[in-house]
Amino acid sequence: MRILKRKGISLTDEEAVQFVKGELQNGNLDISIINDSVVIEPVGLCHVEGLPDSDYDIIDLNK
Repeated sequence: MRILKRKGISLTDEEAVQFVKGELQNGNLDISIINDSVVIEPVGLCHVEGLPDSDYDIIDLNK
């Protein structure tokens, strides 16, 4: 599984994993599941299919 964190979101990789697990709360961020990836976006933005990975910081949990 990969976590795609929109560039500019000020979470460390560790905080992003905690956020996805529900261990960290942030009312300014939304989570969506796209294919095998969890996408973290600011509230009000949604993931657009085909958006390049370069717009995201990628955290690969399969490593």
